[in-house]
Amino acid sequence: MLTSCAACVVRAAAARPAAAQRGGPLYLVGTVLLSYFAALGIAVLIFQIGAGESGLNFVLPFLLFIFLMALGEDYNILVMSRIREEAHRAPLRAAVRTAAHHTGTTVTSAGLILAATFGAAGVTGATSQIKQLGAAIALGVLIDTFLVRTLMVPAIVVLCRRYNWWPSRLARREAELAVDPGHQKPAAVKG
Repeated sequence: MLTSCAACVVRAAAARPAAAQRGGPLYLVGTVLLSYFAALGIAVLIFQIGAGESGLNFVLPFLLFIFLMALGEDYNILVMSRIREEAHRAPLRAAVRTAAHHTGTTVTSAGLILAATFGAAGVTGATSQIKQLGAAIALGVLIDTFLVRTLMVPAIVVLCRRYNWWPSRLARREAELAVDPGHQKPAAVKG
């Protein structure tokens, strides 16, 4: 699993657009791991404790991680690119609000469609393996879509302020605005 995680970080760093922030792979891995462990824990509660099964299917943790990493990578790039784009025009809190407004419907509707697809497999699956995979992935997608990408990532961005963009020009511009908050237009930053 560690090699899968490392490969996804390298892929995310190489594939992200120039508009994405420098800490993108760190946000991505941290938030995907949060979604992964939450979904895995709920799957254990449902299938082992609730349904009394002897254990989870052996491929469930791996496939759950792969699906959530792919989903998280796409959604993270979408959300963070839009936040950075808006941060060039507005203060960070306003940029996050605007970006969440514009990307929220895309992220949540795509997440709902994907979760419904896997949820249907979880409900109507012919074997216990298909039911476990469908239900766990659907839960993971819902957690990632509604809690992590639409609430936690924007909150982390607001808390980290200019350090989201370090060492870029945008971080220096935000530092200048923090020193002189009445300054309407930031001075041109060289090089």
